[in-house]
This record gives sequence, structure tokens and C-alpha cells, in this order.
Amino acid sequence: MPVKLIFSIALMVLVATFTGFNLGNKCDLWIFHTFKDVPVFVTVIASFVCGVLLTLPFTFGKSKKEAVKKALAKAEKNREKEERIREKAAAKEAAKEAKSSSEASHFPLSSEGGNSGTLSADPVLGSSAN
Repeated sequence: MPVKLIFSIALMVLVATFTGFNLGNKCDLWIFHTFKDVPVFVTVIASFVCGVLLTLPFTFGKSKKEAVKKALAKAEKNREKEERIREKAAAKEAAKEAKSSSEASHFPLSSEGGNSGTLSADPVLGSSAN
């Protein structure tokens, strides 16, 4: 904050100095009419202000277009990210279903000896897990 204040004060001093040294310098200015004995500093400051005013629309118009482009690009990126997440979730769900269906076919429950729902041990060993 103090740096901006110091810079502003220095700029005002510079403009005042320029004005003071050029008070005696006069020129004729023609803008559809001839103005006689116009101080040079008025011509310079008026030219600068006109340049600033003509540049402002281009400056602000460009930033809005870039902001819109950035927002659209970000929205598209988010859409793609959400789509990838959905695809991954669907692939995980499909893999989970495939795994559960393959596990069910590999490990069937035994119904030997009337004990439905329990696993039996090998009949050769003679033991049972009932």
C-alpha cells in the first residue's frame, strides 16, 4: 500500500514539473478548427487521455472472452472427468459381479448326508466338518 502511494505522489510531481517547464511553450492545434497558442502540456496530456480511452474497450473486451473460454474449457474438463469416474465405477461393478458369479460356481455348497448348506471333508480321510 505505501509503495502505491509513493508511486502516485512521484507521478503527480513529475506531471507538475513537466507542466511548469512547458507553460511558456505554445503551439497551434487543429481539430476541425484551429486553436491558437495552446500550451504543449495540454496537447500531450489530452493525447494521452484519448489513447487511454480508446484502448479501454479492447482491454476489457478481450479479458471477458478469455474468461468465457476458460470457463467453457473447465466445464468440459469436469464433464470428461465425471464421465471417466462413471466408466470406472461401471467397470468395477461389472468386475465385481463377474467375480461373485465365478466364485459361486467354483465353491458350491455340498448336500451330502442331508446337511444342506455345510461343506463336507474328503471322504477318504473320514472326517466331516458338520
